[in-house]
Amino acid sequence: MPKIQTQKLALPEAATIHNVGVVHCEPTLRRDKDLQSPERQTRALDVQAALERELMATYTTSPDKQVRFCLYPRVRLASEGSRSARIWAAELGRGHAKLEVHWELVDANSNNKDNVVYISETFLQTSDAGCGAADLCQSDAGDRALEIMVQRCAESIVKSIAGSSSL
Repeated sequence: MPKIQTQKLALPEAATIHNVGVVHCEPTLRRDKDLQSPERQTRALDVQAALERELMATYTTSPDKQVRFCLYPRVRLASEGSRSARIWAAELGRGHAKLEVHWELVDANSNNKDNVVYISETFLQTSDAGCGAADLCQSDAGDRALEIMVQRCAESIVKSIAGSSSL
């Protein structure tokens, strides 16, 4: 079950698929070991692109169309976990794949200095990727777990925005 931290303001009008634009963002990795590893940075960029594709399948693809709200999703952590740790100790929480995404729904008409942020949430989910059993059969269990978590994150964002429209 994903953990979600939320801050919300009442929306001035309903956020719909026609008035929300997804803004391309760079990942803002928060751990030193992610910032110092080109491989981890590349993975974060790939996950960021996948998340934006998932969201653009629902929302207007460009904020320069006449949109009321801009959606800024930022990957803060994207780890496929450790295959060997999952094989040996997944039941103890070792080696899990992790995804953390912070996103904001912002008033498109506000300037960058005084952004009105209607929703600010952090999505965090971990996955044992099959508790090590999947790793015995194939080596991409962690990457597949990340793909599933990206889809769940996008679904969570869409549901949260839809639920806020009725505040």
